[in-house]
Amino acid sequence: ALQIPTDRHYRTESVGIYALDGRLKSRLSVPDHKIVTDIQFVGNERIVVGYQEQRPPTPVIQYRMYDPRSGKAIFDFEPAHAVFTDPKGRGLATANLKRLVNGDPPVAPKRTTINLHDPNDGKTLRRIGLEHAIDRLAFSPGGERLLVPLDHRVVEYVAETGERSFESDESD
Repeated sequence: ALQIPTDRHYRTESVGIYALDGRLKSRLSVPDHKIVTDIQFVGNERIVVGYQEQRPPTPVIQYRMYDPRSGKAIFDFEPAHAVFTDPKGRGLATANLKRLVNGDPPVAPKRTTINLHDPNDGKTLRRIGLEHAIDRLAFSPGGERLLVPLDHRVVEYVAETGERSFESDESD
């Protein structure tokens, strides 16, 4: 099993991947000594690392997919605010927040775009636009559905099509 020992943001040139017994398995190179903000497994075969130029909470993070065994970068995603992974490694989602232009008040509500990616090459398969800001989402255990908390309800989407399949009532 692989374990990544990090609990804070730091500027670095690489991230070490360690076995549970403490042996270094590989190193993932981080471009230009950026600040590492996020590390997630994508199944057992890949790791996504998020990094940015300035200390959090800067809005946009660059995500890069790595092969943890060789330490080689496989591809980069378009910059996003967050990445979410399917537990089986078959799906990836990035969330991008955009401000709507509403005039008054000066602080406009946020809109979220969820981008579903092919975990093999990072290409965007589909986009789901939401009129609300989100800070998290979850894949179902099989990776076929996405659950998104919105205000006081939960909305479920079919990952393959991006279609809404269920929405709870505020009282649920």
